[in-house]
Amino acid sequence: MDQRTVGIYLSRILSGFYLFLYNGQRYKLIYPDTSIKYEADLYAQEEYDKNKYNDWIQDDTIIDSLVSMGIWNYNGDDNLKNLETQIEDLKIDLYKNFLNPTKIKTLKRTLSNTKSAYNRNYDIRHSLDQYTISGYTNQLKNQYILTHSIYDQFNNRV
Repeated sequence: MDQRTVGIYLSRILSGFYLFLYNGQRYKLIYPDTSIKYEADLYAQEEYDKNKYNDWIQDDTIIDSLVSMGIWNYNGDDNLKNLETQIEDLKIDLYKNFLNPTKIKTLKRTLSNTKSAYNRNYDIRHSLDQYTISGYTNQLKNQYILTHSIYDQFNNRV
């Protein structure tokens, strides 16, 4: 990473906002403060209370649902944990073998493949979370934070 890139990232962190273009328009994403997060938590709690008796998939039955759909197995959570451990071990091996370019190349490829496997499995494992009341309210909370954090180029909330 060159100095200019480091400077841009450092400025972004210190400024407390992120500028981006969308459809040719410049927007500013201001990192939410604690009051916005608190309001989002309250909003999510209100929605939880309003919707808790609706027909939601229960958190404790998600694995059964995934297994019945044929996309998961009961050992899947253990496999995810094993992949996490493998990723950490591969990172350590990369560090230990920094003077061996051949080994590093192999380790990087293995690490990339292991991360891909982890991400695929993680996505499958959490594919039904949005159909639970907690997943739904978490999504609402994140949407609330996002809608209260985006401003146009004139600092008007979008």
